Amino acid sequence: MKEERIETKNEDGEVIYIHETFIEKQDVALSGSFGTVKEEDGVSLTVHMNYDYGNKHGTFEFYKTGTEEWHGCGGLWVDENNELVDYDGVYSLMPFVLDWLQGVGVNVSDMRECLFGKKDTETSLLKAESKEEE
Repeated sequence: MKEERIETKNEDGEVIYIHETFIEKQDVALSGSFGTVKEEDGVSLTVHMNYDYGNKHGTFEFYKTGTEEWHGCGGLWVDENNELVDYDGVYSLMPFVLDWLQGVGVNVSDMRECLFGKKDTETSLLKAESKEEE
């Protein structure tokens, strides 16, 4: 699958909606308040991300490329200050969701700190770098 980015623009040429599909390699786990029941390292995930600038709402969906395994999807809500304030659909957001939102101009620093305990700019990139050092 090739990466794809589709932008919808208004009559002034401003981007008002983005849809992007890409592949992300990620360690995944099925976890919840009951603990972790399944894990897999280095899974190639097909990711679909959407963001509507006018409604300040986004969606995400991911699944193991070529299968229906490791499926997750949900909604993303952004406030009037352009800050991610809520999500649903999964127990915890994958770092690449936050990285993508940040890339389209959404402030994710508080959510990143809440989920990962730090306000770094790109959690998944830091994780990838630390694996390379091992």
